Amino acid sequence: MASPAVIGPVLDDEILENLLALDGNKGLFLDELIDIYTNASPAALLALINCLETGTPKEISRLAHKVRGMVGNLGAIRLAAVLEFIEVSSETLEPGDFASLPDSLRYEQQLFLAALRDHRHSATKKKLL
Repeated sequence: MASPAVIGPVLDDEILENLLALDGNKGLFLDELIDIYTNASPAALLALINCLETGTPKEISRLAHKVRGMVGNLGAIRLAAVLEFIEVSSETLEPGDFASLPDSLRYEQQLFLAALRDHRHSATKKKLL
């Protein structure tokens, strides 16, 4: 079983707009969440990727759930889908089935970070207008 085919939008703009509205559209709260995520996510993702190689299904599921919560709070649709697949399927996947998952995670993470940067840039431009 390969990793899931992920299609559709990378980012749920509505979630980010709701987070933006929490501080009256100043963007400070959302910026802080994005900074926390961009600082914490590389280590969390690396831990999950390492766990895919050496961990038990329970450990894999737990880490996938943890990272999925982080990305879901910021509206990462596609990355969250890959993480949900890992979380739900960790008990039934064979070790060879994990081979493509690290690349899928890295790719979706890159897309998500780019979408966050684009959203942040767009929000900054709106403030200036």
